[in-house]
Amino acid sequence: MQKHRILSGVLVWLPVTVASLSVLVALSGCGGASSGLTTLPETQQQQLGGVVNMNNVFSQFNPNNDDLNPPQGQQQTNCPQYTQITQGVLELDYGTGCQPYPGAPTYSGKIIIAQDPTGANFEVNFQNYNSGGPYTLNGSIIYSQGSTNGSYTITMDLTQTPASGTLQTCSVQFQFSGTYTPNNNGGYTLNGQGTQTTTVGNNSISYQITYNNVSTSSGCNYPTSGTTTVQQLAPTGAPLGPPTTINYNTGQCGIVQVSSGGNTFTVNLANFNAPNPCQGAPRI
Repeated sequence: MQKHRILSGVLVWLPVTVASLSVLVALSGCGGASSGLTTLPETQQQQLGGVVNMNNVFSQFNPNNDDLNPPQGQQQTNCPQYTQITQGVLELDYGTGCQPYPGAPTYSGKIIIAQDPTGANFEVNFQNYNSGGPYTLNGSIIYSQGSTNGSYTITMDLTQTPASGTLQTCSVQFQFSGTYTPNNNGGYTLNGQGTQTTTVGNNSISYQITYNNVSTSSGCNYPTSGTTTVQQLAPTGAPLGPPTTINYNTGQCGIVQVSSGGNTFTVNLANFNAPNPCQGAPRI
C-alpha cells in the first residue's frame, strides 16, 4: 500500500472512491435474478445478493486500489470543503449538496478520514453521505496493517438507508471482521466473517457470510477462487434453514456454483442483479 495516498492524495482520490463504494454497495434491482444460466430460488437470490454486495465493497475500496484517480483538473475547489481537524484527520464536507466535478451528481453529507503517523492504520467514516444515488451511507471501514505478508485486519460497519421514498424506514447493515492479504496475482485474499442485516420497523432478517480464502486476480472483476458460506439467521441468532455455499473455483471469471439444500446452480455473476433486500423484506 502507498500509505501517503490516503492523506496526500485525498483531495482527488477519495470522492471517486467513495462514490464507487456507495454505488456498488447500493442495493440494486428489485426483483428476480436472471443469471443468464439459470434462475435461482428467491431465498438463494437474497443470499447471493448479500455476498455480491459485500464483495463489491472489498473490490472497490481496499489498500491496493490505485485505479480510482479522476483527472485532477476536474476536481472542484469548493466541493467538498476540506478541514484538517487534527494532524492526520481530514473532514470532507459536501453540506446539503454540491457537485465535486462538472457533470457529477449532487453529493451531500460528510466523510472523515483518519490515519496514524506510521500509515499502518486508517479509517474512513461516512456521515449521512450520499453520492447522488438513492441511498445514504453511515458507518466506517477500518484497516490495520498486519505483521506479515502485507496483510490488513479489516473491521467494517456500514449502514445504508434509502434517501427518500416509501422504503425510508428500511436499513441494511453490512458488518465484517477479518483479514485482507495482497496476493501474487494482482489481487487479494479475504478471510473472515460478515453479516448483512435488513431491518424494517421492528422486524429484521440477517445473513451470516463467511469468507474462506476468497481470492481475486487481475483481469477479472470477480473472485476467482475460494468459497463463501451464507447462513440465514433466525431472530434469536440461530441458523435458519440450510446454508448456501458459493464456490468460485470454476476456472471461469464470474461463473460460480451456488449450492443449498442438496441443489447446485450455476450462476454468471456478470448477469446477476442483486435483489433489493428492502423490497418485500424482512420476511421473518
